Amino acid sequence: MLPEGWKTKQLFDMALKISDGIHTTPKYSEKSSIYFVNGNNLKNGEIVLRESTKYVDENDSVRHQKELGDRTLLMSINGTIGSLAYYKGETIVLGKSACYINLKNTVDLDFIYYTLSDARTQKFYTSEVTGTTIRNLSLKTIKATKILTPPLSEQKKIAQILSTWDQAITATERLLENSQQRKKGLMQQLLTGRRRLPGFEGEWTKVQLKQIGSCIRGVTYKPSDICSQENSETVRLLRSTNIQNWSINDKDLVIMPNKRVKAAQLLAPGDLAICMANGSKALVGKSAVFRGSKISYTAGSFCAIFRTHNDSDNRFSKILFESSRYRQQISVILAGSSINNLKGSDVESMWFTAPTDPKERSAIADRLSVASVEINLLTGYLTSLKQEKKALMQQLLTGKRRVQVEAA
Repeated sequence: MLPEGWKTKQLFDMALKISDGIHTTPKYSEKSSIYFVNGNNLKNGEIVLRESTKYVDENDSVRHQKELGDRTLLMSINGTIGSLAYYKGETIVLGKSACYINLKNTVDLDFIYYTLSDARTQKFYTSEVTGTTIRNLSLKTIKATKILTPPLSEQKKIAQILSTWDQAITATERLLENSQQRKKGLMQQLLTGRRRLPGFEGEWTKVQLKQIGSCIRGVTYKPSDICSQENSETVRLLRSTNIQNWSINDKDLVIMPNKRVKAAQLLAPGDLAICMANGSKALVGKSAVFRGSKISYTAGSFCAIFRTHNDSDNRFSKILFESSRYRQQISVILAGSSINNLKGSDVESMWFTAPTDPKERSAIADRLSVASVEINLLTGYLTSLKQEKKALMQQLLTGKRRVQVEAA
């Protein structure tokens, strides 16, 4: 049952025109300033222009121009589905993987943007896509999109509230990015000795990871080894997908009998879990600290465990695995391999310049840990903001939660 004063409309009824970009290949020119924009250039309300974005010849662009204006929304309809952007007067030619929606003055532009980006609308688009190799969303489906529509004054108020949340999210994203850049710069200084912490003057030396710890390969298992239920005689097995963003997640964990796992293969607090093989080259070498658990964990065959010889080096080794020097060495190793796979010996042979004084290593770890805490706090706050905005959208865009509209 609709809230009082609300109506169910189709997007077609609220738009002057809904169409897509050109279905031909334009003439390109590096001397032009007119961008060729497709669906993959649309993200989070913005047209994202990259170095790889091509330019359309200025003379050829004239015959490809579409009717875009200040009440136009752009949407990706091919490959990536449902990503949205406002059109803000950019000089562009629109490709066939993007559509444009020119809205009437009788609806609020921002309200329609939030409705189209809402999880329910996106779920509808996902259910309507065609194609197996490349997904496509038809203009017919877009035109038939159902919009729960309150009076215009209420539309504006809802959009204003959600816009405030977006501003908070954007501000937090900037703070997070700045914190990450500060930590990156600090790492480059502290891990090369260009900046020394007060009170330390000792020598630095070339150190291989095998001098700090050892790499223990994960457990090889067969589908028949997997248990359907977890109990006191099972162990959780980490796969490469469980090691992301410097943390361990329990998404789709595999459970197996602990008798199949050697004692040395059980993760201990302070151990690093490492992704050793993955279809994505960018994920190979990603690591995360195991902070301990009442439940036993081990690493799968595409993962490994790095365990330091001394507990005092646990935090310092984590920093080495986060460093640009570590990623550079992985890139060199993978460049000479036909598959995205690291061996334990590859990891142990990596070298770094490090202080010989254990106290200085610990001090560096302390300093960078402070930066990590700030990043973790901002990341958690950002996640909360996004979750709260999502919940608020579900209430406001359905009328379950009504807003107060001032009288004209």
